[in-house]
Amino acid sequence: QWIQLLSVGYDHLDQAVLSHPGWSITHGGGASAVPIAEWCVGMMLRFAHRFDDIANYQRHRSWWSDRIRDMTSTTLRNAVVGILGYGAIGQEVARQCAVLGMQVHASLGRHGKKRADTFAVTGTGDPNGEVPVQWFALDQFAEAVGAFDYLVLSLRSTAATQNIINKNILGRCKNTAILINPARGDLIDDTALTCALSQGQIGGAALDVFRIEPLPSDSPLYGTPNIVISPHCSPESAFFRHQLDACIRQNIGRFASGKPLVNLIQ
Repeated sequence: QWIQLLSVGYDHLDQAVLSHPGWSITHGGGASAVPIAEWCVGMMLRFAHRFDDIANYQRHRSWWSDRIRDMTSTTLRNAVVGILGYGAIGQEVARQCAVLGMQVHASLGRHGKKRADTFAVTGTGDPNGEVPVQWFALDQFAEAVGAFDYLVLSLRSTAATQNIINKNILGRCKNTAILINPARGDLIDDTALTCALSQGQIGGAALDVFRIEPLPSDSPLYGTPNIVISPHCSPESAFFRHQLDACIRQNIGRFASGKPLVNLIQ
């Protein structure tokens, strides 16, 4: 009667399972939102404050020669972050970014500005859609992307979202924009991304997910400039495991008492 997934995504399930009339299927969304959002903000800070350059200076036991030229950073305050997908992860990214003084632009999902009945850690996220200062629909994404200093992907993989980051979109980005993807690898056209980074069309990218995992050692992504390759580890933490347990316990209680389940796939 009820199947509880441990993952947020469910694109790996056969449609016959998802559409079975006698089964309720729930996902594990919300449990990983905090650590993934922190990973996203961490990657923003890494690029903004040139942590890789700092580490290289230390590694080579050297010092900058001209601090203004070599070490000038940018701040997250007043930067514009575009969040594509405003579920539990997108909303927690928005909350954390707002605390840092960033301007949040977010995409409107099928539930509008509010979150559906999903699991959430108390005090996190943006359940009423109050954080963004600007909203855009998916069909407005190409026009909206040029304003973003950072672009965070938190969409599910569907026929409509595959390769949503493509040559056209990357060509419309600021040449300083940073792309951050903790969602699904097939949201990005890898060839278009490697070209955009190599040609300086965008400022950088941080990827935690890939079309093929583990990412093959001969992947062109490894040799692409201004890219961070993260081995699909953004949610991994004791916090995530504890919250996933809490999500499952909550649904067990709801199932036993006949109440609606959270994270129901509809």
